Amino acid sequence: MSDNHTPESSNRRFRLAIGAVLVGATLLAWGGFRYLPFLAQVENTVADLRIAALTPDQPQHPDIVILTVTEDTLAMFPYRSPLDRGILATTIAKLNAAGARHIGLDILFDQATESQKDQVLFAAMANSTVPISVSWVSTQDGLTDKQAKFLENVPSNVYRALPNLASDPADGTVRWIFPGGERNGRWVPGLAYSLTGLDSGPQTKAERLLYRQPPNDKTPTFKSFPLHAFRLLPAPWFKDKIVLVGADLPQDDRHRTPLIAGLGEKAGTLPGVFIHAHGVAQLLDGKAPPGTGTAVLILVIAIGATLGGLIFAVKMPPWAKALITVAVIVGFWVGGFVLYQQGQVLLPLVSPSAAFVLAAGGVTSLFLGRVRAEKKYIREPSRASQRPRSSIR
Repeated sequence: MSDNHTPESSNRRFRLAIGAVLVGATLLAWGGFRYLPFLAQVENTVADLRIAALTPDQPQHPDIVILTVTEDTLAMFPYRSPLDRGILATTIAKLNAAGARHIGLDILFDQATESQKDQVLFAAMANSTVPISVSWVSTQDGLTDKQAKFLENVPSNVYRALPNLASDPADGTVRWIFPGGERNGRWVPGLAYSLTGLDSGPQTKAERLLYRQPPNDKTPTFKSFPLHAFRLLPAPWFKDKIVLVGADLPQDDRHRTPLIAGLGEKAGTLPGVFIHAHGVAQLLDGKAPPGTGTAVLILVIAIGATLGGLIFAVKMPPWAKALITVAVIVGFWVGGFVLYQQGQVLLPLVSPSAAFVLAAGGVTSLFLGRVRAEKKYIREPSRASQRPRSSIR
């Protein structure tokens, strides 16, 4: 008998086939949930639910203050846009006097307003002893040549920072801290990195953003005051603080966040300046992002596929396999939610479950095929023995 037809070689090929099924299930689940938008959105929605519902409450961040441009602020001036440069110049001067740590202007200075006020603002920036980071974009981001040229009026001592928000192309939800990008041949950091003084570069990956939860229903995540009320506030409130200035308007610069999953559309849609503040807080605190790297992601998916393959490779009654399957998947999902609640570790849940099902189905198909092949092998000799034999006469 040829080695290709011995029981040992047959079992070896069968084990290799099972291994191929497990690898295939792992790669299909990983690739599908990575490259197919509708599948990626399912995984992201489950992650959003954990972030919105299970992120522990935290004290109001002590190092960040936000000054918001509201409708009441705009109502003080004869025009809405661009924002009056005089109030910004006064704000910079007062924050210098208060001893702020860093000023972040989530405002784009790409066009002229009143000449005198423009000059006063740029002089306040140039004379500031407190570091200032301003929103900075280029013609790569859609600016006209005229706008880009005016933006060059920002004094050279001011830090340039990209105000981009890293949103998910599948649903527009902002899920990452934007590290920065190449502009005009040089690297420009994202606003959160610029405000914290942390280096970023072309190799810096966008970290998953861990949105903070407020300490209670009455206390916001960050101290926030309308810009036009700033002159009335005590200076010590801003000493050694990172102060962000940006819009908080009903229709402008508002973005979808994972908090929508728990708070609803209105509360979960945040102004861009608040999202930058969440990124600053995470970088300041040195907190690890809640997501997992590619290696861990593939490992978790592979574990799901292996469990699915093993359970359906073992000979047992169908009801027992069904019971174990339900127990494993439910236990895995419960563990994933608990793991995030206790340690803010955001493991994938849908893709490993899909790998489990794919592997279980594949291994089951292999066993059914093997059973059919064995039955066919048993029947064929019996049919051969019933055929009339030729004789030589």
